[in-house]
Amino acid sequence: MKKIVFLLSYIPAPLTWKRIYVLREKWDVGYVCWNKNSGLYQDKNEKNGYVIHIPASPTEPTKRVRETCIFAMRALRQLKKLKPDCIYTGNLDMLLIAWIYSLFYKCRIIYEIADVHNLLMEKQSKLPFKVLQGGLYHLEKFCSKKVDLLVLTSEKFYDCYYSRMIPRDRVFIFHNVPSPEAFRHYKKVMHSRFTVGFIGVIRFVPQLKMLVDAAGKTSVSVMFAGGGLDSREEQEIKDYCKGKEYVHFRGPYHYDEEISGLYQMCDCIYSVYDTSLKDIRVALPNKLYESVLCEVPIIVAKGTYLERIVKKWNVGVSVSATDGSELAEALKRLKTDCDFYNSLVQSCRDNRSRIDLGVYNSGLTKRVEQIMTQIGVQT
Repeated sequence: MKKIVFLLSYIPAPLTWKRIYVLREKWDVGYVCWNKNSGLYQDKNEKNGYVIHIPASPTEPTKRVRETCIFAMRALRQLKKLKPDCIYTGNLDMLLIAWIYSLFYKCRIIYEIADVHNLLMEKQSKLPFKVLQGGLYHLEKFCSKKVDLLVLTSEKFYDCYYSRMIPRDRVFIFHNVPSPEAFRHYKKVMHSRFTVGFIGVIRFVPQLKMLVDAAGKTSVSVMFAGGGLDSREEQEIKDYCKGKEYVHFRGPYHYDEEISGLYQMCDCIYSVYDTSLKDIRVALPNKLYESVLCEVPIIVAKGTYLERIVKKWNVGVSVSATDGSELAEALKRLKTDCDFYNSLVQSCRDNRSRIDLGVYNSGLTKRVEQIMTQIGVQT
């Protein structure tokens, strides 16, 4: 059995585990990952799972250059031992390591991008950032010559950025659809006090403060579930909510075990971010698919690709990312207009067939099979 190794700059996330499990049905799959936190990570007794512990900044790539070089050397040594036929990776720093490995050992490269940093997508005006952007673009374009398959979570990532690097026939769109297994016990519940939930990484504080203010004006409860990549941002929003009894923090959660229960606590989902960032305007977050699956309407920002999909499917409402009065009006309508709310819930039911993880898994497996066949590998 041939081997696929995931090369990761982070501890395997739920999205990564989904890829590992589906590809493991046909190939021997392992991973080499970087734990940037000082605490030890307990893996899942993976025989081919290797965690490299090097404390580093989780959010600022420019502050971990030295640590990245150390990780690269250790990862290359581990890859040499594992002898992968294919490296499945993501992010430019990991692609560079995979590219270096491919110079000395024959292997295929699959490159998955769940999000494109705004520094790369938005035209930079300041000279230092223009130079950095240009350097990163050309480096990624050069390394992408070795990429056999590019996996993206949004079509717009290709249209706005990767179309200049990789031919369309080497691209597979894998939307952020959730595993139905994680929601097998889910039941929709209506609450005595209307509750809007924010589930995920706590960031973009102005938009979160806007939610807290609008909820206070409309007598709506707010539930935050998740931690912050930047502890300062997380603390800022917690400080802002002190004394507001209608706001509740659940903290970090275990996705597979808790995500269903978290959605069960919500009457709608909040997914409004800073739309001045181009990467935000074109991304399709997992909250879209989770909310549709759970029949919970979603609130999104105007002027985004996400808004286009939400309007097309009629599964939520859109508001300005900076106007709290619009958000308050939207919350008021969702809370009081039962016919409107129920129409959104019904549209969620009507669109659940779009969220079929099995279709995406089989599509990805087929593309990987094609890659293996190209080099004469029998699956």
